[in-house]
Amino acid sequence: MPGTLTVTTISDGSISTSATNLISGSAKVRVSFNSTPTITGSYNMSSVTKSSTGTYTITYGTAMSASSYTHVHGLLSDSNWGAIARSGEGGGGAAPLIKTTTQASMQTVAKAANNTADINDQGLLVFI
Repeated sequence: MPGTLTVTTISDGSISTSATNLISGSAKVRVSFNSTPTITGSYNMSSVTKSSTGTYTITYGTAMSASSYTHVHGLLSDSNWGAIARSGEGGGGAAPLIKTTTQASMQTVAKAANNTADINDQGLLVFI
């Protein structure tokens, strides 16, 4: 049964919050993937494409309303301790990283070698 529920406040009986906090403060895209890249969990995303070692492009299922959104790229690696993540516009490498209303690209860099590296446990969250 399609419909619309319009409320200004949501409460569990002891804690209340504005409905705007839920709408504006919730992740609009979530993806977890490995270096092949096989997606291990996702919400509102279409694909993850690997263009070169440690460089990936995430395509969203539904476009963001503006390209001024915030995205957080995280990674976990036992073998590349101190690895860092670069994402969004600019960046190094042969192809510049992108951030549009429909896509964002990211790179993972091994700290010791200071070059791109495949990291097996990565994720991206997007907020607008």
